[in-house]
Amino acid sequence: MKKIVIVFSILLLAYPQLSKAVSGACSSHGGVNCSIGSDIDGSVICNDGWKDSSVLFVQSAECQAKICIYPASTGCKTENDYGAMQSSQIRSGSQEFMNVISSGSLKACRDQITQYQSDLTGYNNCINQQTILNNNQETLANLQTDFITSMISLCHDSLGVNSNYDSNQKACVCTKGYAPVLQNTKLKCVLANDYCLRNFGTSSSPIMGKFNSPVTLKEGAVPNERCACNEGFILNLGKCVTNTKATTSIAVTSNNNSISLKKVSINVDKTFSSKLSGKILIQTELHGEAWYVNPKDGKRYYMADGSSAYSIMRRLGIGINNQNYNKILSNKTYAKAQAGKIFIKTEDLGKAYYIDSIGTAYYLRDGAEAYNIMRKLGLGIKNSDLDKIQIGE
Repeated sequence: MKKIVIVFSILLLAYPQLSKAVSGACSSHGGVNCSIGSDIDGSVICNDGWKDSSVLFVQSAECQAKICIYPASTGCKTENDYGAMQSSQIRSGSQEFMNVISSGSLKACRDQITQYQSDLTGYNNCINQQTILNNNQETLANLQTDFITSMISLCHDSLGVNSNYDSNQKACVCTKGYAPVLQNTKLKCVLANDYCLRNFGTSSSPIMGKFNSPVTLKEGAVPNERCACNEGFILNLGKCVTNTKATTSIAVTSNNNSISLKKVSINVDKTFSSKLSGKILIQTELHGEAWYVNPKDGKRYYMADGSSAYSIMRRLGIGINNQNYNKILSNKTYAKAQAGKIFIKTEDLGKAYYIDSIGTAYYLRDGAEAYNIMRKLGLGIKNSDLDKIQIGE
């Protein structure tokens, strides 16, 4: 992994990506000099000659491609036009000939030539600027393509041919239908079935829909969110086994594309359960599974993810009116007496709150928030102790 990070950083420096236009690159240096193109490092050059801007030429709003308008063709444009008008004045024998040079039509012709030549220079600069911009964009586009190709090659070297580079996440990912597992000290992308087999044994299967999109290394490190034990098997000490071989009560199976639980006969210790009433427990000897011990029945309920955590919270919640909820906020003794309970405010849009051990109320706004709060407040527990608490339906 260190190799990936180092090479990735070098490539990022070597091949900057195209991005949105940036304005004000030379705001303190007279603006950007678009006519001379970029500096040697691809950055803009300011009108006063300053070259230390961090803004790339192709990112500069001032130098973005614009419409180049050819100068108007009416009136005098060149010295030939001026000479022709002067000859015409001489042939006409006008008595005012000596005055027209400074105040008449010849002066107007001279002004037109000056304006036209200035507009023509601007037009040519505009064309040159567009050419430079197009060339730079094409060069950067090619560099970006080379960069992505290099990263794909790097991902293949690291994770195998069933990997790819995700430019949005800026990371290597396993392609659709694959996930990363450790093989001989190296991570490799393997088929979903092999991924589940290596994590939970031959009696496990992929959860439908969980491998329909690329899987990152971080996501692949949480296999219990993508695999489930087959029907009739339970998850025991990290492997799917039959009930008769189980030594713990963790039972995760696939059912209608979701994770569900199967009860296992265990030696329940109600005294021990009561001590953990209302607590959030995190299973430290497996994959960090989260459980909520319901104060009402002393049973534990599995919170697989945000959706199930929120569903459990609302299902096990106790209705409370605004007056009693306000007592929790204002009366610490009363609040501590409600520790571990989940309340549903019946007079305030059914908002859900969890009361921690010191009487603090946490608003469970949605599934993600409920899950994050539960894991934040969770207590670590060993399998042997967790077995003493009965699983709730």
